[in-house]
Amino acid sequence: MRKFLSNIKQSIFHRLKLYPIYDVFNAINAHYPLKGCTALEAFAYTGAWQTRAYKHLPAYLEAWEINEECRSELEKNLPGATIKITNTFEEAFRCKKKFNFINVDTHQGLFGNYCENFEFFPILFNLTQDECIVNLNVIPNASPEWRSRYGSLFSEEHLRRRIAFYGTSDPENVTLEQMLHTYGTIAAKNNYSIVWHYFKQRTLTYYLVLHLRKNL
Repeated sequence: MRKFLSNIKQSIFHRLKLYPIYDVFNAINAHYPLKGCTALEAFAYTGAWQTRAYKHLPAYLEAWEINEECRSELEKNLPGATIKITNTFEEAFRCKKKFNFINVDTHQGLFGNYCENFEFFPILFNLTQDECIVNLNVIPNASPEWRSRYGSLFSEEHLRRRIAFYGTSDPENVTLEQMLHTYGTIAAKNNYSIVWHYFKQRTLTYYLVLHLRKNL
């Protein structure tokens, strides 16, 4: 019953566009219209969350998810999309297609050998067109409530990874400006510049949207 009621609530919130992700796509489309884009949903899960807010826009949509059990839901939720049950990190090196919109909905903390989007962001430049909008999840800080909800959140290993990625001495409190600087530095190493950005609080996480442009 609880799951049923949760699904009803989600459906209503999506229909009324009450989730923050709709503000994100309003901001993106005001800056860089996504109608007709070539899109990638990385770490797609079932395609029922963030993808739901923009799936009507791309001329081509590809969704990558490692869990075979998600295939049927992905096919139902994203009709017409190219579904790949694959390791997203490995696929990023195999894929020859280039995208001008990439949505990266990674886990909030540690997952397997990976942490947040720290390992994926540097390799997504294998997938970007000369101009590309990238939407990421980032975590500036976490209250005790969120830490209790997600057991591995801000664990010793998680904090160590945040120190290494952001180059900070305070991994529990990383400012949005520090985050933007870090992603900009990685972009520059891949011969891209950030020409526009947008932050929007989600819950624990913030959405960070980056408009990347290849340097000529």
